Amino acid sequence: MLNAERAPLRLSFSSMSDYDMCPHRYYLKEVEGFPRARASPIMIYGTVMHAGVQEYWERRMQTQKSLNSGGGSGDDHEFNHDNGDLPQPSDLVNYVRGLWFEDASPLFHEQESSGAAASGPESVRKGDGGDTDWAGGTVHLATFSPPSAHAVLGKQAEDGIRAFVEWANADAVAGGVTASPPSAVELKLDMDLGRWASRTGYARARELEGVTLVGVVDAAWGLAEDDAEGGFAIAEYKSNAFGAGGRQKIKQMARSSLQPRLYAMLIREELRRRRQREEEEEEEE
Repeated sequence: MLNAERAPLRLSFSSMSDYDMCPHRYYLKEVEGFPRARASPIMIYGTVMHAGVQEYWERRMQTQKSLNSGGGSGDDHEFNHDNGDLPQPSDLVNYVRGLWFEDASPLFHEQESSGAAASGPESVRKGDGGDTDWAGGTVHLATFSPPSAHAVLGKQAEDGIRAFVEWANADAVAGGVTASPPSAVELKLDMDLGRWASRTGYARARELEGVTLVGVVDAAWGLAEDDAEGGFAIAEYKSNAFGAGGRQKIKQMARSSLQPRLYAMLIREELRRRRQREEEEEEEE
């Protein structure tokens, strides 16, 4: 149980995974504050792919906003591949190429003999000049070997984002799940587990006092004010489930992974707080 001398505890899916994998590793990182391991090429690849998919959805969300502000309903809009409403694969490939071969390039080259970091930006940028914060920190410069991994993974990143955009656009034209863009992307959420436990009547609620659950949801649907009540959907991007059995691996993760269940808890708490604020505002009026 937390006591008055212990600092507030923030839990995330990543920290829980660390503890499940190795409690001592969790202790060193979260309690003792030991430096975290430098990013690997695959981690940088995942970051860049996340950025590409996020950029696609942000462009779709902006289009939806424009359609709604024009007096019509974006929900009833019929997409086609030529009307300019859908981001083109080539645009997103160029976006990812810029991130990978410009911003991430110093990560894949040898440092100077003096030990100084390679010249270039000090983090992988999102393309607008600002540092990208992916759930807790920027991706700092490191040295990876061999440099040829840069070109190989870069080509894979381009192929991957092209395949995603082609699929998402075709599905939108067909009126499928991507016909409506998400309500939010990279949604940062938190909830006080102690208060939640007390409110739900959990018998050991006192043990959760001072514990905060945090998470960043890649994309979420059904959270806008005008969305019909009764349900929401979340999406998490995984760049490490490919090749033979990749689709089955994704399905298994969706069914059994703790991550989507934690994020569902966070979203339900966010929706509850929104309803509470609305009720308080109505009472004040």
